Parts: sequence; structure tokens; C-alpha cells
Amino acid sequence: MVILQCLVLIGCQSTPKTNEPVHVDVDALREAQNRRVAMIDQIWSRSVLEVRWTDTDGDKHYEQGDGPLIIRKPAELALAVGKLGETFLWLGADGERYWLFDLHPPNDQPKTAYLGRFDQFTEQAAAKLPIPIRPDRLISLLGITPLPAANEQSPIPLTDDTSATFMIPQGNALDGPRMYLRIDAASSLPSHVTVVDELGRILLHARLDQYEPLKRDGAPPGAWPALPTRITVTSEQYDATLTLHLDSPTDGKARDKVKDAQFDFDTLVKMLRPEKIESLDAEPKTPAKP
Repeated sequence: MVILQCLVLIGCQSTPKTNEPVHVDVDALREAQNRRVAMIDQIWSRSVLEVRWTDTDGDKHYEQGDGPLIIRKPAELALAVGKLGETFLWLGADGERYWLFDLHPPNDQPKTAYLGRFDQFTEQAAAKLPIPIRPDRLISLLGITPLPAANEQSPIPLTDDTSATFMIPQGNALDGPRMYLRIDAASSLPSHVTVVDELGRILLHARLDQYEPLKRDGAPPGAWPALPTRITVTSEQYDATLTLHLDSPTDGKARDKVKDAQFDFDTLVKMLRPEKIESLDAEPKTPAKP
């Protein structure tokens, strides 16, 4: 409960005050969130990515570029980042593995593809990435994760005058890694997403702003779900801020823009031609000798 209260306070610091409190109906907010995200099975959008971070040597970095963001739920992602038509970063995931291609490394370092498995992930692995965020987490940080049914959830959502904060377990255990979704009562849309580890330490915090309709091929505008087009992610652990701006998001179906190859690591290796592939998986522990 202490974590929930802290997360609500984090959200309140950046949420405009309203003159009148809004009645918070937790069941209605859960239903609205699940109805909205059920209409989002994939996303294709032009995007601009800005990243500021401090590396392990204490040096500060800034990168900015544009390219398509491509998502196929539940866990496939591709985000190409480039300038003047040249891709210098490619972030991705295929549902089991995540990767980041660093195609313009500093100091004449080799072009490197960082590769890891979800089930082998550690925060130490994230620290090795040029951008210290596991790429597939961008999906959940968009606020497009469904909420568990009321009888499956613990603790009870925490409410204030303007919002409700829901917990979403990130595994089988309620005391393991988890995500908190803060939903605004007036709009029924997520305003903040927070990822914490099994010890309750905040790993990532995202603020969601500037919602626009996600154009769905063949659906009337009234059936276009809202999607945030500015996502600001912070990581105090790595002194990093990532801001993702989306432009005219669609489901990509009208022109068949979402393709299997965009989420296939081997295909991307052939296309992007890194000079080195570095595994981020935790090394197996050596059994103690008797």
C-alpha cells in the first residue's frame, strides 16, 4: 500500500488541479480501459525519439531521431531511429527476446546488436544497453495493457479525488515485479505507468499525454481508440529520460505496414549488418563443488 500511495503522489505532482472532485468508479475505469485496449492489436506510427542519459562513466549523452514505431501485441515491437534517412538505432522484441542495434557507436566502436531473452533479463543487462530500457517495455509504457478482473487483483485499487491506481502483476506472484497504472477518472485514460521490481524499487515511470485517436482500418471514427502521442519515461536508476512523440498513429492494416520480418532478429541482422552480436543473458551459475 505504501508503494501505491507514493505512486499516486508522483502522479499528482504533474496532474493539473481541477476545481471539483470527480467521482471515481473503479469498475467503470477498469471496463473502459479493457474495452479500449481490446481494440488495439497493432500500431504503426511515425515517431520522434529523444533520449538523455548518463553512462556508467558519468558521461551524459543525448540522442534524437525519427522513424516508425511498430507494435504487434502482446509483445512484438520495432522502433527504428535515424536521421536523414540513415538508421542509427533499432529497438525490438519478438515475444521471447529483445534487442537493440547500435549502428552508430562512439569512438569507432563496432556496430553492435545487443540481444537478450525475457526470462534471462536482469537490470544489469539493461545497464549495458546504449539506452538503458528493455525495448519491449515501451509497449506497456504506452498504457495499452488490460487490467485484471476484480477478483484476481490485490491490493484493491487506490483512489483519490481524480484517479484510481491499479496494480498489474508482471508474473505469477503478486509480490514479484509489477506495474502500476494510474487512470484519470474524468477521461478514463491512463495518465501514468510505473514499473517496479520485486523489492518495490521504481525502475521506470512514464507520463502519458496528448491522446489522439488510433485510426483503425475499416472502422468508423467512433471506434478509434485513444492513444497517447507523447510518452515521457524516466529512470532515476540510470539518470535517463526518454520522450517518444507519435504522429498520426494507425493500426497499419490499410497498407499492410506491419510485417513479420520487422520482428525477426535474424532478418534484421542481415538487413542492418552489425559487426558484433553481444548476449545480455545472465550467465548460468556454476554449481558449488562438494
